[in-house]
Formats: sequence, structure tokens, C-alpha cells
Amino acid sequence: MQFVRHAGFSERRCIARDTLGLYGAIVTLTTYAERVPQIPETVIQDVFLKALNHCLQQHAVLWTVIGNAESNEPRLEEVPQLDLKKHLRTLAPEIGGEIRVTQRLLEDIHNEPLGDRHIIPQWRLYVLPIRGAPDGTVTEYKVAFAASHALTDGMSGFVFHSTLLEALQGTCQMPSNPGSNHPTKPPDLKLPVALDQAVPLPISWSYFWKIASKEVLPRSVLRWIGSGSTPMHDTWLGAPNRPERRENRELLRTAVRVVFVPKQVLEGVLRACRKRNARLTGLLNRLAGYALAGALAHHALKYSAFSVQTAIDLRNCIPGTRARMANYFSTVSETVVVGTAEHGNGFTFSDDDWEPVRRSSDLLRKKSSSAADQSVALLRYVNDIQEWTAKIGKKPPTDSYTTSNLGVFKNRDDTDDASCPGWSVKDIAFSQTGNGAGEPLSFNFASVGNGPLSLVVCWEPRTLGVSDEEAFVENICELLVDSLTAIGSNP
Repeated sequence: MQFVRHAGFSERRCIARDTLGLYGAIVTLTTYAERVPQIPETVIQDVFLKALNHCLQQHAVLWTVIGNAESNEPRLEEVPQLDLKKHLRTLAPEIGGEIRVTQRLLEDIHNEPLGDRHIIPQWRLYVLPIRGAPDGTVTEYKVAFAASHALTDGMSGFVFHSTLLEALQGTCQMPSNPGSNHPTKPPDLKLPVALDQAVPLPISWSYFWKIASKEVLPRSVLRWIGSGSTPMHDTWLGAPNRPERRENRELLRTAVRVVFVPKQVLEGVLRACRKRNARLTGLLNRLAGYALAGALAHHALKYSAFSVQTAIDLRNCIPGTRARMANYFSTVSETVVVGTAEHGNGFTFSDDDWEPVRRSSDLLRKKSSSAADQSVALLRYVNDIQEWTAKIGKKPPTDSYTTSNLGVFKNRDDTDDASCPGWSVKDIAFSQTGNGAGEPLSFNFASVGNGPLSLVVCWEPRTLGVSDEEAFVENICELLVDSLTAIGSNP
């Protein structure tokens, strides 16, 4: 192993979660389709192996391991050679079943550890052929890229799949020899610098006080002085206590539910947002609260406030990083307050309801375009990241849910070479493990140009405070999709 650099403070926080078993992988799953299916099943592994070798020439994070991971100063090191048998999984073909297959595949991935982080780079690629033709011919491929959050983020999945799609479209132009199972690292491939080294992350005294005061002052005083989005008394935070952890730091379990919102509905929702100068993420934040309030009401539980963390991509603040795989994210805190009407069965979204959506949109726009007063920068003041993370993992959550909206994945243009297969991405989904040091629920959105919007809801079992968690989350998904359909049908 060759030392590259020390981990940045955002990377250290994610490494600590991983080593404590409080978090696993983030996953970006796509459906790849050939224009004209022509790959024999016997060579599927070779085709993706060759394309994966191309990706390895572009992204240094795929060669990176974590030394001293259990310490407060982890070391990032590079391996000179990879054994791709540990990273590429070609699964037995399945027959159709879009939601069923996607959901099971994601759960299987999330509940499988990525291996020894000290010697194996923390990522894996899964390829699942789908038989869609009447004669049983493979017509599509579910391709999932799973990676540790320590060195990647949600947008890193988009970057990886963009590189992989480029490689698949050009496989016929690559050398005829199959991709290597034991590639060696290109000598000039450099790991991106840590977020705190890539851009200054200044913290104002007012922002620092707003956050730090939550740790030392009673809630009643905080509300009196108006400090931040401190949870209200009727804020839903899931189960009152987290599940018991095993001493061996075993990876926590993750459950997921998957929904696809049709393209026509998404287009109508986007028209409604543009008409009202609002962003889709701001709307999704609020609709998630509506749906959660409605599902809780079906369990005779009345809550009207939800504390939300929204992930934002800081690459806009770092020139030249749009195509880099790295941990370059932060979060924005908000409180979603719903009225009594949202507890009922019917859905209404009036002009007054758009005002908080616009405020949320303005906040997200502002925070994602500036490196100042970012929550991730506060991690520099944590001296013992391992102890701090372990302590958080034993306390009840302070947030209701997180929202991640990766936006739109853009298909690359097919090659002009008629002898090459035309590849495209039909749909895309993003998911993450349950968070043993964070919120009980996560809402994860992604879409592909001219395709559907995916929603993946993730949670750790026994953290939602209801007896029938799967039915509860299904109800949330139904209500959220119903609300999007109502808005999209009357933009």
C-alpha cells in the first residue's frame, strides 16, 4: 500500500460510521438496455469486465483503501493492483418484475458488507441480466454500483455510471483482448483532495452559535431565542430508542421500498414547479412530510412537524469537479410543518402551500452555491470522531428524515459506428443504508432524461415506532405518489 493523504473531516465522519457498523453502502442502480440485444449470455461477464477496466483508468477512488480506519486519523492509501473477482458480481438472469427485482437487489446489496476496508477498496459492481423477450432473451441489465460513503457521495454514482455507459458504447472500439481481472493502477491517476482542502469552508459566529447552542441549552430556551430548526415538541423522530447494537460492530440491517413515478406525472410536476418559481427538491421535502403525517394518522398517531436534512452537492463551489468521484456533499436543515388537513385521506395543495416550497427552494439554491456556513464544516471542531459518532449512535435521532435528490442522469449520445451496440440508461435509482447515527427514514430520488422519477425509501428495521413497518412505508409511498400525481395532473 502507498500512502496518499490523510482523510478529510467529512471523510473521517463517514469512516467512523462504517467502522462502528452504523452505516453501510450507498447504491446507484441503473437499468441498461441495448438498442438491439446482441450480447450472448456467455460473454456478459467479459463485456462488463472490459467496460469496468475503462472506469478504473478514470477514477482513483476505485483504487483507494483506508488505513487506521478505527483511529481518529485514518490514512487513505492506494493499492497497486486489483482483484476484480472481489468487485464484479454477475448474477443469474431474472425474468422481468421491475419493482420486485429492484427492491430485492437493493436490499441484498445493502445487507452485504463491502469487505476489509484496510486491504480492499470499498466498492462493488453488480450486473443482473433481465430476460424480457417472449423467447427468454436477455434485453436489459440491472447494474448497481455500491460504494462506501467515506470516499464517494450520491453524485459519484452518476459519475461512475456516465463513465461505464461511455465504455459500453465504445466496447467494440476497445482492444479485442478481454478486460483484465487483475489490472494495475495507472501511475498518473490521482485521488481528488478532500472537501476541506478543495475549498475554504468558512463558518460565521452566528451560524456556529446557532448550532453549538443546541448541545448546551434547554429546548425551551432555544425556542425562545429562535435558534435554528430545533425540533418542536410534536416532531416525529421514529422509535424512542435505537435498536441494541452487537459488540462485534456488525453491519446494521437495511430495508427498502421502491417506487417509480411515471414520466408524464414528473413532467407535470416540473411544469408546476417552474410556474411557481420552485425547485423539485423543495416540493419533495414538503410532500414527504405530508405523506408521513398521513401514514402516521392511519396508525392513530398525530404529528405535525418533521425535522428534515437535505443533502446538497458542493461541486458547484469547486471548479473542475463535476466529473470527479469524491465525498463532496453537505446537508441543509429545515422543519416541515403540516396542518390538520394533511392528516386526512384527501390531498389538497393550495397556493398557500407553495410558499414554504419556494422558501425551501431558495434556501437550497443559496446553500448549494456557497461554501460558507456549511454544516459539514462543523466537523472540524470534533476532536474524537470515533467517540462522538459512537455516542450519537446510542442517542435517539434528532431528525425525522433525510431527502436526497440526485437530479437527472443524462444519457450519452450513441456512437455513430453501426457495428457498435447502442446502449442507454432506461431508469436510475439511488439508495443508502439505514443510518444508525442519524434519521430513521431516508427518501432518495433520481431520474433519467425522458424517463421516470425513482423513489427509494430506506430504513433500519425497528426504528420507525410502528409495529408493521413495511405496510407503514408502503402507505407513505402511496400517499407521496398520489400527491405528485394530483399536482402533475393539474400543473
